Parts: sequence; C-alpha cells; structure tokens
Amino acid sequence: MRNPKEIKEEGKTLLFANYLPFVLVALILAFVTGGLVSSRPHRAASGGHTVTFYYGPFIIENPLKKLPPMAVAAIVAIVVFSVIAAIVIEIYVKNPFEYGCRSWFRHQAEGDKETHVTDIFRSPDLKRVVHTLFRRDLSVFLHFLLLIVPGVIKAFEYYFVPQLLEDHPELSPQEILDLSSEMMEGKKMALFKFLLSFFGWWLLGGFTMRLSSIFFSNPYQYICEHLYYLDLSDEKENW
Repeated sequence: MRNPKEIKEEGKTLLFANYLPFVLVALILAFVTGGLVSSRPHRAASGGHTVTFYYGPFIIENPLKKLPPMAVAAIVAIVVFSVIAAIVIEIYVKNPFEYGCRSWFRHQAEGDKETHVTDIFRSPDLKRVVHTLFRRDLSVFLHFLLLIVPGVIKAFEYYFVPQLLEDHPELSPQEILDLSSEMMEGKKMALFKFLLSFFGWWLLGGFTMRLSSIFFSNPYQYICEHLYYLDLSDEKENW
C-alpha cells in the first residue's frame, strides 16, 4: 500500500484535472452528510439563549425565550415531528445521496464521465443500498450509546461500506458489513492517521468560513479517500 503522501499527490492531480465538477459534487456530499452544518449555543446579550447554525458561510440565529405551556407543547410536537422526518430523510435521501456522490467520485477518478449522482435512485439496487447503510448507521449509533470510543471504532470499521456496496452487488447487507469489518481489521488506526493528516485543512476551513473546504479540501479529501480504499482493497487477497 502506498504512503499517504503518494496517495495525496495522485488525489491532487485528479482534482485539478476535473476541478469544477469535483467541487460541485463535493459540496452536495458535504451538505447531505453534515460536513458544512454545525451549531453552537451561547448566551445572548439580552440575557436569553441563542443557538447559532452555520451553513457554510451563512449564519442563522434562533433566540430561545421563556414561552407559555401551549407554545412549549407546540415546540415539542414540532421537534418530535422534525426528528422523525430527519430520520426518514437520513434513510431514504441522505444515505443514497452519500452513496451516489461517492460512486460518482470513483467513476470520475477512473475516467468514467457517464455516471450521475442520482443514478442510484433509478437503480434496482436502491433497496439494498438503503437497507445496508441504515444497518451501518444503526450499529454505529448503538455503539455510541455504549461509550464514545466503541462508536468511533465501529464508524471506522464501516467507513468504506458505500464502496464495498458498489464492488460487491452480489452480497447481502449483512455480508457487506461483515466484509467491511474483515477488511478494516488491524487497519482502523492507519485510516485514522490518514484522515488526521487532513487536520490542517479542517482548521483552515474554520478560519475561512468553510470556503477553503468548498473549493479545495473537501473534494481533495474525498478523492484521496477513494484512492486509499483502492489501495486497501488491493492489499487484501480475494477481495
């Protein structure tokens, strides 16, 4: 397997060879996976509380004040509905989009210009993709409920599930998860160190209101992750 520097050099070359499409699809992927969304509560100058949401360079503030019981009940109902809606969107929209974007990055990096991000929504394989990614997310979530560390370990164990889904259409959801676990056995720390090598770019994204992330580091990292997966899968026999 190549060292991170070699992978990054190839990733940079691929990015600049097809720059604008990579940036646009990376922007979609960052939005659907939460890569450009964050929030931070703080006390407002008026003495109330404010929750600030950051959507890339945009900022939205929602002050929370004392409200009558009926208003509180209405807010609770809205929150419950929103949580349910968010789960449904996560399963049937966000996860297939994540798969579609990563598949697009892969095909573009390999010279295939005919693949589209939304191809999965017209594919008979959509049900298997939705089922597998839901089981992945549920497993990671349940491990996070135990402790933070088991959740992080499980997340790295299933990191390349979208890629394995495309490479092994003959496998069931559970077989894909098992294959991912086998593939990442003894490799999770190496993947962690590889991703940590982008830490400087993550910091720069915070200082530039995510602009550097949008226009360079996000598509750059997505391409490098694909190249890392290819090297890792080539390293394993009978993959």
